[in-house]
Amino acid sequence: MKIEKRVLALIILAIAIGIAIIIPIQYLLIGETGVANAQIVPWFNVNVPYAYVNLNQAGGNNTMTWDGVHIQAIANFTLTPEAIALKDADAQIEFYRFHVYSDQGSIVNITYSVAVSRSEQYTPEVSKSPYSAITGSGGNIFHFADGTTYDANAIIGDSVPGGGQVLTNIPEILPERNYTMAAVGSFIANYNGEESVQALIDLRNTQTLYIEVRRMFSVSYQENTGSTVATTLASNEILC
Repeated sequence: MKIEKRVLALIILAIAIGIAIIIPIQYLLIGETGVANAQIVPWFNVNVPYAYVNLNQAGGNNTMTWDGVHIQAIANFTLTPEAIALKDADAQIEFYRFHVYSDQGSIVNITYSVAVSRSEQYTPEVSKSPYSAITGSGGNIFHFADGTTYDANAIIGDSVPGGGQVLTNIPEILPERNYTMAAVGSFIANYNGEESVQALIDLRNTQTLYIEVRRMFSVSYQENTGSTVATTLASNEILC
């Protein structure tokens, strides 16, 4: 996707609207454990309707000053029918890489993850405790209902963490909508007047920026099976 900087400067309002849409969505910062051979059917389709770059974001406080560039893309993740039906899994996590580059070379890789977790509500008539397949997450580490912990950091590598969200799927309740939106971004800067990193120099000297989105890998969780967690590395296909 090719994005002209002059166009990007005009979409701050659109970004603000996109963030406002995100706020009501139930989410957790996300983020593991071996790689399996079984193929996992993707539960999301992704596209980037717009992005924004602030080439001169400077500031300071009592301890330091900074001068940098803020890159932010609004990504739309659409649930597939398999995600809504919870087909073949109680939860699934998908990790995406947003590669920002210019004609002068690579600038930054940002990782973002989206998950769907089966959930059951508390029902007093049968004294049933509430259940969620994903019980907690932080960074790139997930915790599941059977006590399993999954750490994705070893697979992600040196990408900049962009956060993530966990969507709750209650089987007996149809979702209000079949998509979620996310602001995926990174701040590249030098501090206290130090020499700028090369990516910052490249950003301010390019006329065109590109964003490529790829699915890195998927994690499938199925409780009460012999293989609780399975990981499938994705192909190198550019999704958008």
